[in-house]
Amino acid sequence: MDNYWNSKNEHLVVNGNGNYDENDKEVIVKGKIKNGYKDEIWTGTNKKLNYSYIDIYKKGRFISGKSTDSLGVERKYDVLEVRPLPKKGVNDFYKFIGDNFVKTKEAVNNKVAGKIIVQFIIAKDGKIVEPKILKSLGYGLDEELVRVITSYENWNSGQQRGVPVRVQYSIPITVTN
Repeated sequence: MDNYWNSKNEHLVVNGNGNYDENDKEVIVKGKIKNGYKDEIWTGTNKKLNYSYIDIYKKGRFISGKSTDSLGVERKYDVLEVRPLPKKGVNDFYKFIGDNFVKTKEAVNNKVAGKIIVQFIIAKDGKIVEPKILKSLGYGLDEELVRVITSYENWNSGQQRGVPVRVQYSIPITVTN
């Protein structure tokens, strides 16, 4: 970052050096910019997810952090964000779908093939919720895919600064003849 002006039009970072200070509806963030990069201690509050944090940077590289949620629970982390993943791996998830997905009689009789695209949320507790078909093949295949996907419960939740968060996924599933 070379230059930064806050919402009051104050020039806080000049030629890559200064103090960053953002305060809007969803976040409050403060920290030092040195030679164009985040440096030293950065503090923030995520109003939407209701937690505060302290991050430590050295020459733009994130070192570690600690977040505190609304209940006072502290979490230390060394990665800013973690994507949710099946506990036994992505291959196990797709194998589960392949082993448990059953083509409907209507789909077999009509020789239906193609891709179904399904969107879902990995909840904070690692469960799959809110499935939604984005691209349908019909013939009961969409409902079958939703049934199979929501029965797979072995996910590690996503995290932001050590705090479990909901994460949206979209995946294609190929149905063959």
